[in-house]
Amino acid sequence: MASNLSSIGFAFTGADAFQDAMLRLARDAIERVDCSAGDYSIWRSRTGAEIWFHLPPFGTEDDARDIAGLTPFFEGTSEVAVEITECITRPGDNEFEGAFLARLVLDDGAADQYSLVFDAVDFAVHAERELPLRAHARLTGFAQSVRAFADEAGFAAADAGGHGIRLGPQAFVPVGQFANIEDDAAPRTSEVLLTGRVVEHRKLVNEVTSTPFHWLLVGSVGATFDVVADPECVRGDIVEDGIVEVRCMLFGRLLEG
Repeated sequence: MASNLSSIGFAFTGADAFQDAMLRLARDAIERVDCSAGDYSIWRSRTGAEIWFHLPPFGTEDDARDIAGLTPFFEGTSEVAVEITECITRPGDNEFEGAFLARLVLDDGAADQYSLVFDAVDFAVHAERELPLRAHARLTGFAQSVRAFADEAGFAAADAGGHGIRLGPQAFVPVGQFANIEDDAAPRTSEVLLTGRVVEHRKLVNEVTSTPFHWLLVGSVGATFDVVADPECVRGDIVEDGIVEVRCMLFGRLLEG
């Protein structure tokens, strides 16, 4: 079964193998980003895959520094103009974790009608900034499922898939925002269902695990997104200029400038 970690080539046989690998990566992570909660420590792969480790402040100079958590990410090429309107925290989140509710900003500077939620790997860096906030974000979908088609004709001829929703070749449905329609206490998630044209595609190999994964740049309605996917969750052959339907969790970070 695909996971956020397997979407960037991290697949493990058990909890001990996962823990050992993450501790090795944490030791190799040399980049630090200061935040109100402590520091993010970032391990970067040559493929673009990243692990953002959450490091609380030292208690004393003699204390070992514990890892409070981690978030996977992929540093692709997307640059999406957004207007952030709300910070979202959920039960179980640590101080480093959270999401932003945002609207797309169009080329003419107007905020678009549709909104999205993305889990921010750098949440604690920006959570106390004044809102609304306009910025550019690198947004990557960590795929739960991908259906790939050679062209629009193949996409149009296919069934609606397990979700039962018939979409156009460029569509964006923020399904994670519907979670609390019937239950106000249900947290909004970054899950989205999107379709779009494959602008670029490469099959990459995680150098730590030697496990392959897909990276693709997808032009959808209003924006272009990075997507990473475990090959196990892909149906069909991904080809450039083809159409894909992706169900994913959306992660992002804010770009400088």
